[in-house]
Amino acid sequence: MNTGRYVLSQILDWVDRKSLARHVTRYDAEAKVRHFGCRQQLICMAFTQLTWREGLRDIEACLNARPEALYHLGFREPVARSTLADANEVRDWRVWEDLAKGLIRKARALYAAEDLGLDLENTVYALDSTTIDLSLTIFAWAHFRWTKAGIKMHTQLDLRGPIPTRIHVTSPGLTVARLYRLRWQIELFFPWIKGHLRIKHYCGTSPNAVKTRIWIAVSVYLIVAISVHPF
Repeated sequence: MNTGRYVLSQILDWVDRKSLARHVTRYDAEAKVRHFGCRQQLICMAFTQLTWREGLRDIEACLNARPEALYHLGFREPVARSTLADANEVRDWRVWEDLAKGLIRKARALYAAEDLGLDLENTVYALDSTTIDLSLTIFAWAHFRWTKAGIKMHTQLDLRGPIPTRIHVTSPGLTVARLYRLRWQIELFFPWIKGHLRIKHYCGTSPNAVKTRIWIAVSVYLIVAISVHPF
């Protein structure tokens, strides 16, 4: 029973600390870090998505508004927006990609027996891509068309769940295979990522910051999928 514990803490309990520590070590993501580690970065970004924060200043103000809550979430000092921005800009985004892949494996195992309403024994996948619009002025590296910037999020979805099995983020538009039957599941997944988690404020402008935000968003999606499964 989680009496008195914050919901955010309970949600992030699904992130195995040892697994996260291995990813951090693999990419040396906490070199010379004393206070604001990768777990604190994850907490901030998960809080950002689940509460629909509107940017770094908003994140800083909300988290620091209740110092006692901040302490129980795992912080030993107030969150500074510059610190979070720096972490998103320079810490290797592959930490969060690896975290998401581990959650994908766990979620797929839970939903493997889900009924699709079809007499099929094998796994059925949907494949598609979506464009995430960016400001050409701020994200000049993500040149998509003459008048706009954007990135393509290519996703392969296991329709049982539905759980994303592979995600590849690019900035040149690629031709991808269209879905066959049941493609509506992936059409629902993209609006959830783009709308429900509101990936509009990236808390950084570099490719690393954008990929960090997307992979943590995917991780939050997977944590929710795992936590609501009846086991």
